[in-house]
Amino acid sequence: MPIHVLFVCLGNICRSPAAQGVFEHLIQAAGLETQITVDSCGTAAFNIGKSPDSRSISAAKKRGYAIEQQIARQIDDTDYERAHYVVAMDRMNLTNVSAWALIFSRFNGHQNLIDEVSSAEIYKAKKDLAVFK
Repeated sequence: MPIHVLFVCLGNICRSPAAQGVFEHLIQAAGLETQITVDSCGTAAFNIGKSPDSRSISAAKKRGYAIEQQIARQIDDTDYERAHYVVAMDRMNLTNVSAWALIFSRFNGHQNLIDEVSSAEIYKAKKDLAVFK
């Protein structure tokens, strides 16, 4: 069974889709598509069904990442069952994801919460997305 990584931000239209796009690119470049899967979602429901923000698409495209095909969705209990790693885009999202884990009672000791992204490539994409702050 492949390792599944989930990126989580607030609305799933800026940071987490960018992180997903970067990570998908890195996975493909390393030839690990059968060993690692990736997805993204948001903690809030207000963007469900929307495409990533045009500024996020543009910033990702400048660096060679395609994210326009992604569709925003909200985290749910199946994410906790499926994900081996949940990467929160900031501390507030980490707080929300951690609280939801208790509510869903699905989170187990084999999964991990990582509080902030440390990959250099994702950091560069986040710098491009600084217009959102």
